[in-house]
Formats: sequence, structure tokens, C-alpha cells
Amino acid sequence: MIVALISDDQRLYELCRAILAELSPETEHQLFIPAPSVPLPNADVYIWDRLPELDVALRLTAEERHRHIFLIDRSDLAGAGAALRGAMLALRPVTKAALAAWLEQVETFRAESSPHPGGAKACTVAALADANLRLQECDQDRTSFLARVMHDFRAPLTATNGYCGLLLAEELGPLTDIQKEVLTRTQNSLKRLARMTSAMFHLAVGWRVPRFPNLKEGDIRECVEQAIHETQPLAVERRLQVTRDLTPLAQAIYFDPEEMLQVLTNLLENACKFASKGGRIEVRGYPHFWERRSASTLGSVNVERRGSGNRATPNAFRFDVSNTGPAIAAERLGRIFDEYTSFGGPEEGGTGLGLAICKLIVQQHRGRIWAENHAGGPMISFVLPVERAVFGGPMESVHNGAHAIHGGERL
Repeated sequence: MIVALISDDQRLYELCRAILAELSPETEHQLFIPAPSVPLPNADVYIWDRLPELDVALRLTAEERHRHIFLIDRSDLAGAGAALRGAMLALRPVTKAALAAWLEQVETFRAESSPHPGGAKACTVAALADANLRLQECDQDRTSFLARVMHDFRAPLTATNGYCGLLLAEELGPLTDIQKEVLTRTQNSLKRLARMTSAMFHLAVGWRVPRFPNLKEGDIRECVEQAIHETQPLAVERRLQVTRDLTPLAQAIYFDPEEMLQVLTNLLENACKFASKGGRIEVRGYPHFWERRSASTLGSVNVERRGSGNRATPNAFRFDVSNTGPAIAAERLGRIFDEYTSFGGPEEGGTGLGLAICKLIVQQHRGRIWAENHAGGPMISFVLPVERAVFGGPMESVHNGAHAIHGGERL
């Protein structure tokens, strides 16, 4: 399937790329971003984000509409009126679920012998379009509510953490060693809850407001040790042995310490939940050559250029967090990082946000995260680029034949 994305938004390009990679991995897809000054290439579907959507929609026949997806602001819905009724609409800022639903629909039309919907089928498609739009509006309202609640939570958490600091500093009177230990544990729990609240807030608003991590040169080993310390009570409760094997990297790694601590803590908590009682959790960190152009959204990115001189210089640092629990079902490997996805029973259940937060943070660091099954049990891995990422830069411009195309790529 050939997709033309009429947009200048790098994040939207990456979102489309991820959706197409998951849509049908056995099928080749091609994603184009046509330059504004050249004619549109022939494509199976057009995603409109750059030009006035209403003008384009008015020129389309009923048979053509199923090949065009329009991204519009919610405030423009009333003014568009009947002109856009029944069209494939996605509200800005577009979510992965909304855009994936329409691309799946286009893929279905292409697979059928008669790709142009008509008659009763056209009415069904129009009804689905209206229902899809209402669901997007409900999802935006839910997300806005969640963002407000998480924002309000942060103030009392910060205040309570400050009170613990005052007590630990003995500014309000002397403390016994036991009292200090209890207060230290309380403060660590509050800090962890504050990080979780902040991550949930950014998970809710990240698709609205671009947020870039506060990258600093640091020692990633400190984050590992702190994460192991914070999850130690859960590991002790389940009689788990936690080991670490960290190989230092010659180059500097730039990362946000608080956010990377959140990632490692979430991954260790997840491993503690699903590891067999009395089992083992292993944390490995080592220099890695990351072949980004071959990276799959669904599968491993462990691809190396064997025999190449570039392999002598790692361009990333990789973490593997494995445990001795049961394997992850094959059909769930690509879904464990989705929001509100929890596959555990009553004992292992949770909110389904921990791994989604990990994915958000790793992607904001321009890295990749994925899950695999091995003989000893499941393993979640992620890679961080060594060089300091440049955020918000222009997309690379390449040429394909007579058309100037930004980011043209076969997936």
C-alpha cells in the first residue's frame, strides 16, 4: 500500500511509519511526504494535514472519499458541517488508534474485489465514520480529565516529600535511627509516586504538547542501582534473586536521570510480577551497534553489521531485563506496550500503564524498546543512542524520480 502524507510534522510521519509496520508485516508499504511545490504522487491513500481539508473534501466524489483521511481540529467540526459528514476524519492531535482504524479500513477496501464502496456499504462506512469521530471526541475528553487530575496530584505529593525532608534533616527535632529509616523509605516511595504521576501526566498530554527530556551526561549505572534498591522489597517478597551485569561504554551517554530511573524501575517491577517465585531477574547493560534503518517497530532491533568497520564503534547502549517467568504469548508481544493493557491475573494485574510509560520515555530519548521470548524466559530490551539527540529538526529530504519526496521509505 502506498501512503502519501501531506504534512510537515515529523511526529506524524513517525506515527504513520509505526502503524504501517504493524498493519500487515508481510505486506510492503511505502510512505511518502510530497514536497509542497510538486504534484501529488499516485497513492492508495492520502492523509491530509498540510492543506485546507474542507476545500479538498468538497472536490471529492463519494467513490474517492475512502482513499482520503483528513486531520482536523475539533473546533472546526461545527463549521465543516455536512461537507465532511461520512468522511474519514481524525481529530488533531491524532492518536495512533484513530489513524490506525482508518488505515486498516483502506487496507480492507484494497483487499476486496470491488474497492469502491457503494449503496448499503457506503451507508455503513458513513455510519462508522460518525461513530469513529464520536469515539475520538470521548477519548479527548477522557484524556483531558486524566491530565488535569494528574496535574493536581503533583502539588500535594511535592509538599509531603518536602515535609519528609524537613524531618530527616532534624529541623523539627531529633529522630531515632528507626524513625530515620522509616522516613527515608517513605520519602523514596513519595518520590516514586511523584515520578509515576508525572509520567502519567505526560502520557496523557504527550500527543498534544511535544515534550523533550532534559538530557544530561551521566552514569547510567547509578540509575540501575537505584531502581534495584527501590524494587528490592517486591523482589524479597517473591524470593527473587536480582543480578546485574553492566559493561561501561567509552563514549558519554546523554539521558534524563529521573525518567531513565522511571523506565528501569517499571521494568524491574514488571519482571518481579511475572517471574516465578524463587526465580531470577537479570539486568544487563552493554555497548551496542544499533542498525536503526533496519529496526522494526514490532520486533527486535538487534541487528549488527558483521564485517563492517562501523561495528567497532557502538552507537548505542542496550539494556536487557529478563526473568524466569512464563513466555509472553506471541500475539501479545506487540501489544504489551499499549496503554491500559494488562495480561496478568489477580496476582500480577495492574493498571497497564507501566510499560506504556517506558515506551513513551524511551521514544522521547530517540531510542527503541521491544519484548522477546528466550529459552530462560521473557526479556524486555531497549536501546539509547550514544550521541546527544537533536529534537525537532527538519526531516531529511530525498528524491524519488521526478517528485521531491521527504522521508520516502518502503516499510
